[in-house]
Amino acid sequence: MNLAQQLVRLSDVNGGFFVRGRDETVPEFEDRILGRERRNDDDADGDSKVLKYFDAMEAGAVMPPIFVLERDGELAVMDGWHRSAAAGLRGLAAIRAIVVRAGSVARENAVSQVLYELSEAGASWQEQARAVERLLAA
Repeated sequence: MNLAQQLVRLSDVNGGFFVRGRDETVPEFEDRILGRERRNDDDADGDSKVLKYFDAMEAGAVMPPIFVLERDGELAVMDGWHRSAAAGLRGLAAIRAIVVRAGSVARENAVSQVLYELSEAGASWQEQARAVERLLAA
């Protein structure tokens, strides 16, 4: 199976980036997460997506699953970095994910491109999952 929806431990995603280190204070952890977001996001309004998702989660919103790539037992976020960061800041141990097993770097790149294009177009996570399934079945 190339796709599987499951709970994944945040400590298993992106080398544990979304989990506060044992010797890391809460403000240091927040600075690390939000600093990475500031460096990598080019949103014109400057608002933090991580903090928006954090607030939504606090209010009880159910977030769509993230998409993660599994390669050689390692998990990496393909779509859902901000949701993962918000979950980490909330202290959650796990997050819902669609785990993608592409089988080759070329297919990983194709999946990444499809997810990016569909996300930009406002497609639902279900539409994204179906598109990835079709791509991997071809």
